[in-house]
Amino acid sequence: MFATNGLRRILFAAAGTPLGLAACLLAAAPASGSFVVITNRTNIPVAFSILPLASQGVAQTCQLATSDCRPFVIAGTVKLTFAGGAGSRDYGITPNGMYYIHRNEQQQLELGQIGTPGPDNSEPTPAAITKMFDQASAADIEYPAVIPVKILYDDQEVSQPAAWEQRVRRRLEAASQLLRRQCFATFKVVAVERWQPAPDVADVRALLAEFERNVERSPGRLAIGFSGRPFRVPLDGHLGGTRGPLHSHLIVREWAIENTESERLELLVHELGHFLGAAHSPETNSVMRPALGDRQARAAQFRLVFDPLNTLAMCLVSRELQLRPHVRMASIEPEIKRQLQRIYAGIHEALPRDPAATDLIRQLHQPLEETGER
Repeated sequence: MFATNGLRRILFAAAGTPLGLAACLLAAAPASGSFVVITNRTNIPVAFSILPLASQGVAQTCQLATSDCRPFVIAGTVKLTFAGGAGSRDYGITPNGMYYIHRNEQQQLELGQIGTPGPDNSEPTPAAITKMFDQASAADIEYPAVIPVKILYDDQEVSQPAAWEQRVRRRLEAASQLLRRQCFATFKVVAVERWQPAPDVADVRALLAEFERNVERSPGRLAIGFSGRPFRVPLDGHLGGTRGPLHSHLIVREWAIENTESERLELLVHELGHFLGAAHSPETNSVMRPALGDRQARAAQFRLVFDPLNTLAMCLVSRELQLRPHVRMASIEPEIKRQLQRIYAGIHEALPRDPAATDLIRQLHQPLEETGER
């Protein structure tokens, strides 16, 4: 996946089942469980509650800012209600479902469900996924998957090594804090090195290939190369890239078109999103939109947000990483593959001209010996 420089939205199928009380499971995650993703499509912050149907747990209220998208850990079917609304409806929500809060014609809050197509038009099997997680590990699902990272600068970096390392460590920490909240994954620097690509490398794709050939990711799970090469954007529109989720190497252009630090953070989060299973999104405010470099990140009120489908995909991949730190896309458990395929099919339906989602489906079924990982 390559981030480029530069609407059609996913169609939401409204759904909701009236139920009863509710509250939110943010503080105490269960020992095992699945996810539900909720996003706020209104222009104001919205408070709501989630409560498992078969639980004696204490209810907790949650709040989502405008455009925010968050995963919540649940065990089985739960119920949701909006806080402070007299006569408000309650809704049943299921594991590994995606939902959006919006206002109806009467300006009342409603919960809609985001549908994803399946190859056989069948329903997802969240119970099977939850059962697999239950059997695989007793660890708290909210404990993050920790991905060890080696960071490298190239021969064109203009800063002193110590200053560069301090700046990049701060950026990676900011990205890790966001991704820990977004999908229970975090990145930890375990090595810092310098590398020197060939002088005739002319674009980011070639730079990534050179990086893969010459740099071992060890002792990291992932090697991130920050390039100071001044490629011209009109000739090479890519700002960074990797070959896909769980791949060993990732390239980021450090000085592309005089990016600000907020834009560099956005680019890093975008590429780490790809590492964690995210595709390009049709939603123009998502950090996973295909074309970055549009100066959104320079706005005073800018916030890095993800879209619901990619949030769920990253949660599923991060959970696999937590259970099996060296997992590849091709070796992900069959039930998770099936769920990911539905997510990527939904993204492709909304963004048919972008190849990222279909490439991810291909990678799910690629033989391990063809992955070319080092």
